[in-house]
Amino acid sequence: MMNVKNFVKGIMFFLFLVLSVYAEKPKDVPDGWWNQVQKDIASSEYNITWQEKPAIEGLSPCWQAPNRAQNIRAYFTNNGPRVVRRTEEKPSWIWGLELVGMRNVECGMRNGKS
Repeated sequence: MMNVKNFVKGIMFFLFLVLSVYAEKPKDVPDGWWNQVQKDIASSEYNITWQEKPAIEGLSPCWQAPNRAQNIRAYFTNNGPRVVRRTEEKPSWIWGLELVGMRNVECGMRNGKS
């Protein structure tokens, strides 16, 4: 069953796409509604969402978050975050961060070995 909040967001996004051809608010649209839709869309642009088919080849489905202001998209994988250019269909670069080891400073152990 579809989540009502996600359904409403989908409708608002669709309306935004349809109404985005206007540089200004259309005359027949109430000010309050227009302003609220713009605020809702702006705040939802940065929401973390599940991505079934990430842009990174071979990457399993994972959570992702776009950052339109910086033109990047972050994928949150089991191996650590991956960041790509948001607007590229096939990324020209991938930045990532992985944990490769740990050290217990108190007892001088590294990866469970002294």
